[in-house]
Amino acid sequence: MSAHRQHPDDNVDIRHLPDEHAFALYDGDARIGRIDYAREGTGSDSVIDLHHTEVDKEYGGRGLAGRLVRTAADHFAAEADQPRLKATCPYARGWLSRHTEDYGRIFDPEFMKRLQGGASE
Repeated sequence: MSAHRQHPDDNVDIRHLPDEHAFALYDGDARIGRIDYAREGTGSDSVIDLHHTEVDKEYGGRGLAGRLVRTAADHFAAEADQPRLKATCPYARGWLSRHTEDYGRIFDPEFMKRLQGGASE
């Protein structure tokens, strides 16, 4: 028999803030982190660059930065025009490099080459 324990992050949610080109992490009403992105180009030729990720120090070590990257990647993977994804943020780049099986199909080709060691940054 297992008891349900509430995870300490159950109150944490992620909201898309398109006017800020970001996804923000909230604990109740307090913003505790974000991932910023930039869109280059339009339509199916667009590339999304995840260029900055941060989580407040007191929330560190809980996997919240990874949740931000996953949420952003899932969002852009679901867009009808299928933009390409890259990350100039070191954290986001590292996270995506460990999840190529899930997101490699939407990676920008040059970003994929860099992840595979085919080009220098």
